[in-house]
Amino acid sequence: MEKVDAPVRSRKTMKLTFPRPPRAGRVVVELKDVRFGYDARPVYESLDVALERDDKVALAGPNGAGKTTLLKLLAGVLQAQAGNRRLGHNVNLGYFAQHQIEALTPTNTVLQELRSAIPPQAEVDARKLLGRFLFSGDDAEKRVAILSGGERTRLALAKLLVSPVNLLFLDEPTNHLDMWSRDVLEDALQEYGGAIVLITHDRHLIRNVANRVIEVVNGRVTNFEGDYDYYLSKREDAEQKPVTPSPRKEAKIQTSGPKSKEQKRLEAQRRAETKAAKDKVRKIEKEMERLDIELKGLEETLAQPDTYMAGTDVAEISRNYQEGRRRQQALEAAWTDAMQSLEASRGTLGVG
Repeated sequence: MEKVDAPVRSRKTMKLTFPRPPRAGRVVVELKDVRFGYDARPVYESLDVALERDDKVALAGPNGAGKTTLLKLLAGVLQAQAGNRRLGHNVNLGYFAQHQIEALTPTNTVLQELRSAIPPQAEVDARKLLGRFLFSGDDAEKRVAILSGGERTRLALAKLLVSPVNLLFLDEPTNHLDMWSRDVLEDALQEYGGAIVLITHDRHLIRNVANRVIEVVNGRVTNFEGDYDYYLSKREDAEQKPVTPSPRKEAKIQTSGPKSKEQKRLEAQRRAETKAAKDKVRKIEKEMERLDIELKGLEETLAQPDTYMAGTDVAEISRNYQEGRRRQQALEAAWTDAMQSLEASRGTLGVG
């Protein structure tokens, strides 16, 4: 009988865990009447956002809408040009972005790199903390230069958490991660006891971690007190409602004279483009939902001990799972592109 190695998914017995965070006050961070912009270009005016200690927030919206700016304002990486930012009682925050990975010293070992981040007088068992992030035994002596993308991300997170934090800001934490590392990070974030603010194109991660969504579109912030599916349903409901022009707009329409054939043609073309963009987004979302169900079934199969008994083609199941995750990533990228097209078409119609 052919010997089959255990699939990647079975490695989830190795569990990444964050140190238990201290308990914070109810409100962990708040922005009040904040204004911020770059040079002469305003991004936010009169911005109000408050996060509570149990929030797992995903920032949603098209690229360039202001998500990263909002994350940095909340984290204190950017300073508001007007208004106030208030950090809550007993809050310790951590901020993760790609530059933390790029700043790792290639010539250091994993252990040396972590120890370089431990403050003087801090009582931190470096090897024990590395074990939480799946660096055990000889792994701690690896050079940073030879680490995979997933290992570098885990090391950067370990450095971030040399002191336990109860408010975690994550900007694209799954970039360059292999599929197994994504799964392990997702499980750790689900069990994390603090608040999270997250930017990611990984819909699977958002769906399984977020309990609140803040949508950012052209500097406008809309709060959805529910998970990602709740956000999608509310957004679809809003799209299906007819747009009622304000009295001011109606008056302008009535006094502007009849529309030319060219104006009517352009408006009809834009409406058709918006409908096509909506249809494409919905088609991708339905395909993603179907794929989510398929992947969940494969995960459950791979988690069953009976799967590895004689007669089961484990290698084929594992290949199907890996291929499904690759298709999932491709669909996530297609969904992001489709959403950007939809937002652009809405802008030309003046629908927001």
